[in-house]
Formats: sequence, C-alpha cells, structure tokens
Amino acid sequence: MKQVLIPAAFNPSAGTVDFSNVPGFVPTRLLAIVNSSARAVLYDPTSAGLGIASITGSAIKLQADVSAHGASDRVIAFYDDGQTMATAARQPALHADGGSLAHVANFPSTQTVSGSVTANDGGAPITGASLPTGGSGVTGWLSAIWSKLSGTLAVSWSGQSVASTQSGAWSVAVSNLPATQAISATSLPLPIGAATAANQPALHADGGSLAHVANFPATQAVSWSGQTVGVSSLPSLPAGSNTIGSVNVANFPALQSVSDVQNAPFSGAVAMTVGTVYAAQRSLGVLCAASGNVQMLLSDGSGLTLPVTPGWQTFPFAVIQVVAAGTTATASYFNLK
Repeated sequence: MKQVLIPAAFNPSAGTVDFSNVPGFVPTRLLAIVNSSARAVLYDPTSAGLGIASITGSAIKLQADVSAHGASDRVIAFYDDGQTMATAARQPALHADGGSLAHVANFPSTQTVSGSVTANDGGAPITGASLPTGGSGVTGWLSAIWSKLSGTLAVSWSGQSVASTQSGAWSVAVSNLPATQAISATSLPLPIGAATAANQPALHADGGSLAHVANFPATQAVSWSGQTVGVSSLPSLPAGSNTIGSVNVANFPALQSVSDVQNAPFSGAVAMTVGTVYAAQRSLGVLCAASGNVQMLLSDGSGLTLPVTPGWQTFPFAVIQVVAAGTTATASYFNLK
C-alpha cells in the first residue's frame, strides 16, 4: 500500500536522508523523495542523477546535490510498505455467522431432501361412485368438486315446463285470429282528453279560452275604395258637399284645342330645338318629363329662367330661343302661334 513518510532526519551537507523512524524500512520500496520547501525532487528512480548513491542501514545517500537545501526543510517520501497488498493470506476469514458480510464456506451444490411422500394422493377414497368418462381415479376428481357439492347448487331445467305465478305486462301470441273482429263502440274506452261534448269549452261573447262571437250579422259592410266600378251601378250621391278624386272618361277625343291665358285659341305650334333661334310667337309651350329650369331668350333680348315640373305648361312670353346653358329640365319645347 502506498504511504507518505516523514524521514527522521535530513542532512543537506552530507546528502543523506534517514528513515530509522520507519519500522522494517526497505530502501528499494521508495517511490520518490521531494523537498516541498524547496520545491525540488530529491529522489526519482526513473530519472538520471536522482537515484541512490549508497545505503547505510536506514540512511540513504542521494546522488542529487542538496547542499544548498536547509536542514529544516520539509522532506516527504512516497513509500510502498508491501504489507497490505491483497494476497490470499490477507483475505478476511469466512465466517458462517456473517461478520460484516455473510460467507458460507464449502456450500455443497447438491442438497439432500428427506420426507415421507405419498404418490397420487388426490383425496379420500369413496364408495358407491363410478369412474367418470376420462377419469383416472375415484378420489381426486370428487375432492375437486366437494366444495361445490356441499353448498347450494344452481339447477338448469332446459326444455322443462315449470308452473309459476308471474306479474307484470306480457304479450301473448294467438294463432288463427280472425282478420275482422266485432267491436262495440260502447265497450271501447275513450282516451284521456277525448273531444266529447262535456269537454268542449263554453261559448262566451267575451272570448273565454277561445274567441267566440255571438249574433254575428249575416250582412257585412264592405269598403270599395280603389275598386273600378261602372257608373250605372253606383247609387246617387247624397245631398251636400261631395269630393271626387278622379274620373276616367271613355271615348275622350285624342285632340283637344288649347288656349293661352287670354283664352284665345292657338293657330299652330312650332317645335323648338334647344339652342336654335326662332321667330318670336305669342307663347312658349313646355311638355316636361323631368323637373328642372328652362333658360329663355326673349324677343327683346332679355333673358328669363323659370322652373318647370312634369306635365304641359304654357308661358305667355315671346321666346326666340331656349338656351342650352342654364336649362336643366328634360322637356319638349313649342313656339305657340
């Protein structure tokens, strides 16, 4: 085993290290010697010049020059004492009682087991029983089912009829039942909530659970607002103030005479194109399709702008031109003579 030794003495001037303090010291077991104070190796058997010059008892003389070292320097040696190597002689004794570990010496690989053995002991023999099919004895199989025979056994009567009192709802199949059965209505029970006379709600003028109206008149007043009717079918208007919205007249002439504001009939009309100059006439007629303004140039050179709405309109002005700039209405224009 490797050990660290402190020598008994170190003599730098003599170059010796004394190990007389180590019992049984063997110089050849030295591994190395170092001076830890001087940080120097004094002995290394693997290096030239660092071996042993001579041995006197427990003192060795070094090959290295250590004269400059101090006698009080700390010198350490690494040593193999050779006494604790793991040899067979140094193994711990084996003890049956264990020690730190349980050891059993010379344990035989084969053990002898003794006892009384009875072959094929499967239960107590019985009498009055025959061997079942596939059985090899009359003891083992009966022992195996004894626990089943000693308690309550479940019995299956497959295919057998057993009288029993039953309760509950059941369905019964009847063969050869006639397709048509005689049924009396008086014997049939009505379902809960059937519409019988007793279950009908009472009629009430104020509604009740359902809305019922008593004494509903057979004749009802009907409004003819918006309906087309013949005049001959209408009754005479009552006396007083009456307002008629509009009346469609059949066979109304397609051509009608038109008069200006002086009620003088026009003798003719000249269609006008916007932007074109015409000879002045009595009035301007406008057949408007979309509202807007009409910019007019009068015969005296002045201008006039008037709004127009859809329909036919006449203006008592001598107009010689409908000016494009300022006219926003969509219309046809006529110079009325």
